[in-house]
Amino acid sequence: MAIFVLMRSFYSSIVLGGLVLGCIGCGQKEVQENCTRFKESSSLSSFLPDVSSVRLIPIYDDHLLGSRVELISAKGSFILSDMSNDVIYRYDDKGFFLNEIGRKGNGPGEFSHVSNVQLIDPSKVAVVSPFKGIYYYDLAGEFLCKEDMDNLGLQTVINAGSILTYYGYLSTEKYRLCAMDSSSEPHYYLPNKFSVIPYSTTIPQLSVYDGKVFIIDSYNNVLYSYGSGELNEYEVFDFGKYRVPDDYFNATDPYQGAELLLGSEFAFIQRYLMSDYCSIIEVAIQKHSGLTFTYGLKKGDQWIWFGEGGKQDEKVFEETIRDLVGNKLYTLIDPDRFDGAKALYYDFLSNKAEVESIDKERLNYVIGEITLH
Repeated sequence: MAIFVLMRSFYSSIVLGGLVLGCIGCGQKEVQENCTRFKESSSLSSFLPDVSSVRLIPIYDDHLLGSRVELISAKGSFILSDMSNDVIYRYDDKGFFLNEIGRKGNGPGEFSHVSNVQLIDPSKVAVVSPFKGIYYYDLAGEFLCKEDMDNLGLQTVINAGSILTYYGYLSTEKYRLCAMDSSSEPHYYLPNKFSVIPYSTTIPQLSVYDGKVFIIDSYNNVLYSYGSGELNEYEVFDFGKYRVPDDYFNATDPYQGAELLLGSEFAFIQRYLMSDYCSIIEVAIQKHSGLTFTYGLKKGDQWIWFGEGGKQDEKVFEETIRDLVGNKLYTLIDPDRFDGAKALYYDFLSNKAEVESIDKERLNYVIGEITLH
């Protein structure tokens, strides 16, 4: 079977092959009147009026970062996790290197592979290593303790004393989601019912806000939330003509289903973040011509949809929104698109002098801090 790769510049791909994720029920949930209507967009015009100011913060190549990097804003600093090389670096508010957090290895306090990194409180970092456990460090990178666990899934988060782990459609698991609490038996959710084509992702499927965990479940058009021991449908999206066909899930031969999917154009939720100010969603659209992205920004009950822009130098969101804290969005910008980002946001820049003095020859990444009105 042909390998299907959803390419994106300077970012890891989603690859059909290896691990299995999929959807609930009989494919995607049927669209109802209360569904959120997705609006495809290729323009930033509806987003820019919400921008109050922008800081562009250089990360230089003194400590090289690979092609899959996640970002967490942490107590006036930034944690950048290189998921392709299993290294975690911390930088100050100006982008200067501070320290490494943990390190790869087999010794005490060393992790073997990182599936995700989470800021537990303002000064405590959790590093999840599947089949090994959860490692805890302080912001200075010192090892605190380890919680041994051999039943972790593809991605895991800690929330309100519970551990929520996502298995996806692993053939060895009967359920896709498990909540574990030291005081009770594990609780399982989202039963595996379909033999869908193997699918793997390196993009976070779980995010935490205000006592809830939000779960992206592969090609499902439902965003789930988990809190207080309950799993609920938080929001259902109407992708219209980009809806994943039910035949993909109903196919008796998963490879035939995959061929059907690859022959169609479809959309799926790729990333979701929430704060006390707004929420933002990234929707990936696989077209015959390639992969595109549309973003939804929700303030109150109002959704604003915007895209990457039609011009190459406007694609500053191609590296996606990495973190959301209050009214501040954080993204990572490919150095090759630094000039485009600088031009696009020049009128909003709060650090023009620093931006003008950036050494472009040494750039590894650029952190974009976008403050909203």
